[in-house]
Amino acid sequence: MKMPTRIFLCLLVLSLSGCLPEERFWWSPDGTRAAVVVNDQLHLVRADGELSAPIIDDLNLETNVPGRVSWLPDGSGMVLHRLRKLATWEGARELIPAAEASEIERLATTMPSLLHAAAALAEDANSPETLMTRLAVRDKELGAAAFFCAHAMRKEALEAALLALPNGATILEKMRQAATLFQVHEICLVRLRGDRRDGELRPLVRSVHALLQPAVSPKFPVVAYWRLIEEDEKVALEICTFDGQARIEAARSTAATFDWTADGRSLVFAVPANGEDTLLHTIQRLTVLQESGALKEPRGDGDASPRKLALPVDLALAILPSPPRLAALPDGRVLFASVPATLPAVSSGVELEPRLFVISADGQSVQTVPTVAGDLPANLSFFVVSPDGKRVAVVESATDAVAVVELATGRTEIVSPAHPHWQCRTLPNWKSATELTFAALSGPKGKPRWMLWSPGAGVRGISDRWPLAATQEWLSQKKATDAVTALPQTKRSSP
Repeated sequence: MKMPTRIFLCLLVLSLSGCLPEERFWWSPDGTRAAVVVNDQLHLVRADGELSAPIIDDLNLETNVPGRVSWLPDGSGMVLHRLRKLATWEGARELIPAAEASEIERLATTMPSLLHAAAALAEDANSPETLMTRLAVRDKELGAAAFFCAHAMRKEALEAALLALPNGATILEKMRQAATLFQVHEICLVRLRGDRRDGELRPLVRSVHALLQPAVSPKFPVVAYWRLIEEDEKVALEICTFDGQARIEAARSTAATFDWTADGRSLVFAVPANGEDTLLHTIQRLTVLQESGALKEPRGDGDASPRKLALPVDLALAILPSPPRLAALPDGRVLFASVPATLPAVSSGVELEPRLFVISADGQSVQTVPTVAGDLPANLSFFVVSPDGKRVAVVESATDAVAVVELATGRTEIVSPAHPHWQCRTLPNWKSATELTFAALSGPKGKPRWMLWSPGAGVRGISDRWPLAATQEWLSQKKATDAVTALPQTKRSSP
């Protein structure tokens, strides 16, 4: 499967449609408050469950899901993704980066001729979106913007070309009825004063291409994120300063997963082992910041200056799940999920059960987390590591069970058992090194609630005073005929 389908399907379409566990709450570094999505708005909440007013008035999360909120190291604010929707090219052009805007306008001048030439290819298209998939435009995001830009700049020529298509009148009518035509992605910095926003959102990066998974360095005022590069069928891992003035690209991949190392200067990520879309990946580490925290400069041939990006360090070769996931631990090690296998092998000799693995800090060895067979779910794409790196919480999208694994011993505890016909749609998040918050039913026949667990103290509710609708989508019900498979429902822990 080519990357655009994979990235959009796995990271955007599936998560936005509620088919996979997604992030809905994010605790501040000191664990005193969390940013949480409630009723399609972003709020701040304390451990007692008291909600603040929405902190961003114009961010409707029903359509503009941030995907990830990343707190600043001192808790004074956060970085998130915002999707701006605009009705006119004049309004969009003010936000779109100059290079992208110029390319959109260049493509717009050719759009009527392109429609005339591609009539046969587009004969089954019945909407502007499907029309763009039929045309010979490699970058669909730029192409879609150019299509609507052409309607603004060359309305008569574009409409004449559209009406020559079999379904052109239908496409034109849908375009005229659309409330918004242009979309601009933003990575924004939000400053806080108490439980309120301090000033306006500050855009750091803008693009018509999707910007995914912003994550702030734990030590320096920079943010890393993925940018969709559709014409290359990859995502680019980029780093930008908080003033928005400096940006570098660290890597290109088809596996949209990365993490900052504890020193805040390096990134760990995965790239296809053969350069193409494949399940076999190389996990790499790359230092992207100088000791001062300034961005390193793009490397030149034979330039070994410490100011320049070096080549990434290969850490491990692994078969990663889809979607992939990895995490940098505070002590320099790297945690990832993989399917252990020795290839080639006869089909009956391949072990298909996924396991958790840890790469040593020096990158010289890979060790298996010693869990007992059957303790982990069949899909290890959804885990979160505690702040001290000693535990990892795991959820399985096929059930609503939540497990906590001690990385040193492999001891696994089911902190929330699976309930028949329920599935998890929410990733857990650690409040502190010993406190985990997650979505669970309030009882065997209860409703989805936000829960807090700590060793020896059991589970208590955080959202008990919230309306039931606030957390209703955090879990979903399956059909009664669906089989429940994944984490064990009866075993509470393994020695």
